[in-house]
Amino acid sequence: MHGQADVINLFMDFETFGEHQWQESGIFEFLTHMPDYVLRHPEYNFMTPSEVSQRLQPVATLDVPYFMSWADVDRDLSAWRGNDLQEDALQTVYALEHDVRAWVIPKC
Repeated sequence: MHGQADVINLFMDFETFGEHQWQESGIFEFLTHMPDYVLRHPEYNFMTPSEVSQRLQPVATLDVPYFMSWADVDRDLSAWRGNDLQEDALQTVYALEHDVRAWVIPKC
């Protein structure tokens, strides 16, 4: 193995492509070729988050008691809580917590 990590994560939102990184930056060309380059090395592969949680054991607990975001000055959810429709959408997502936990936790 080249490094000491069991998992390497790449996190990018769709806003990255086209708004923050233009086609002229070469980002699409990079993304086109990256999987083939990675798979040339047999010690590397791609896994979904579910596959990672099934194959590897946790090494630590991460305590994140408050929601956070990279967006806006406050770095919290306030950018998405500005009106009733946004607040309703968030509450609808939060209402799914029990069902999501029931589906995810037994599989870990």
